[in-house]
Amino acid sequence: MAAALNQVLILILIIVVGFVAARVKIIDAATRARLSELLLLVCTPMQVLLAFQMDYSQQLAVQMAQLAVIGVAGFGASAVIGYFLWRKKPEARRKVLWLSAMLSNCGFMGIPVFKGVFGDVGVVYASIFVLVFTVYTWTLGVAIMGVKGATWKNIVLQPALIACVAGVVLFLTQWRLPGQINAVLQSVGDMTTPLAMIIIGSLIAEIELKGILSDKDIPLSIGLRLLVLPALMWAALSFFDLPRDVVKASVLIMGMPIATNTVLFATRYDCEPHFAGTLVVGSTLFSMLTLAFWMIVV
Repeated sequence: MAAALNQVLILILIIVVGFVAARVKIIDAATRARLSELLLLVCTPMQVLLAFQMDYSQQLAVQMAQLAVIGVAGFGASAVIGYFLWRKKPEARRKVLWLSAMLSNCGFMGIPVFKGVFGDVGVVYASIFVLVFTVYTWTLGVAIMGVKGATWKNIVLQPALIACVAGVVLFLTQWRLPGQINAVLQSVGDMTTPLAMIIIGSLIAEIELKGILSDKDIPLSIGLRLLVLPALMWAALSFFDLPRDVVKASVLIMGMPIATNTVLFATRYDCEPHFAGTLVVGSTLFSMLTLAFWMIVV
């Protein structure tokens, strides 16, 4: 536990680097957008592909299947809770709140945090949730926004999803990529964690705490995402005889901050993008405390 908390402290300190970089104008919105593309389209898929190249074990294969089932059930239950909780809000705000309840930041933040908590196998754990997350995002997520666009192309051409599927094949077949390719995957993939934390720090630099507290929907939504949903997940899994790492990973993934896709969708479909941005950044800020809490208690 001490080692995991130490890793979280390191992540927080890297976030501080991003915060300072944004405050002194080294990172602006345009820079952050480009860095995010680099992270999501290049660094993360490479890290995922490398992580799956580990020795096969029946135990890990079973855990991967368990996490996939839990992910499907967890994201689905979150969507149902979000629907009933926010159904009476004005349409644009209802869509953003509903989406924020369903989608946690399991890739952008989940992968680096899981690597710090569980080691290399944590990337595999998080990647299973990314697979489920991607399907939900481009099916139910698009449906929530009330637009057409949930095509198979949207789903299957996501780089992280492609890397995850390819990684599962490598894990099950025990094939290995050439050493030179794995060296490249290692070098580029190692940028994932610091780059993600720097980007998050630059986002936090733009937040106004007064703005979070002045709109009651914001603290309620953040509390739902960071405290209520992971608590419900923990309670539900207590009825099953599951490995501790599976339970901890499931609770942590439900306790991740609101997914950045919420802002992307809100911007694209003109559904209160500023409100969505405040939700994402605010939940990211407070998740530094709540994630540490869940690491201790679970």
